[in-house]
Amino acid sequence: MSDIRPDSGTVAGLLRPHAGGFAALVVLQVIGAVACLAPLLAVAELGRALLSPGPADRAHVWFVVLTGVAGLLVRLLFTSASSGIGHLLDGQVQLAFRRRLAAHLGRVPIGWFSRRRTGELAKVVGEDVSAVHPFIAHTPGELISAFVVPLVSLVYLFTVDWRLTLITLVPVLLAVALVPLMMTPARQREQREFDTAMGRIADSAVEFVQGIAVVKAFGGAGRTHRKFLTATDGFADTFLRWARGLAPIAAGMQTALAPPFVL
Repeated sequence: MSDIRPDSGTVAGLLRPHAGGFAALVVLQVIGAVACLAPLLAVAELGRALLSPGPADRAHVWFVVLTGVAGLLVRLLFTSASSGIGHLLDGQVQLAFRRRLAAHLGRVPIGWFSRRRTGELAKVVGEDVSAVHPFIAHTPGELISAFVVPLVSLVYLFTVDWRLTLITLVPVLLAVALVPLMMTPARQREQREFDTAMGRIADSAVEFVQGIAVVKAFGGAGRTHRKFLTATDGFADTFLRWARGLAPIAAGMQTALAPPFVL
């Protein structure tokens, strides 16, 4: 279906007008990610203040408590604002993308459509465009949190004990070492087969719905139903191969990063 996509650089062109929104999303998410560490650091500081010899400094204790509470509120406000902006950008980009696709499809020759399956076209314009939702609405915030929180945490932990901090990084390195296994040619081939199988299901479903009047008038429901069942069975087999290939790698990464293993 690559020949129905508009000219190269379209995605970059669609995202460029929203650069300001993405910048605001990043700034808000960074602030929210850093603020989420305040309650944890407050607990550690409370432990020092309350367990140290002598009477506790009440003013200092209350300051630490209020700082932790403020961190929670800042995290809630800023991450919510970041998520809201991300979903707004997602809606705007999807709308622009579908308009661009519709304009492009309006310029292709009529004969081009006769060589394409309706379900495949519907999948590209509908499902494939919708697939950018996590990339725009969720991925930027999650990536920022995934980098900012560990980085700030490591800086703090190094100030506490650099040796324990280095030991703590061992499980992370083990998990990162498994990432290339998810991008091998075999995994990429399974992903392509997965997408193709999904397209067959969509095509058979659309064909059945569009031809329901003919099926009722002249029979043939069994043949159409068998075609759909064949597509779904093929998808099930493809999905199982895809899941079996990824399952050991995902399980290894989750085990390496699981709190008991890290501890």
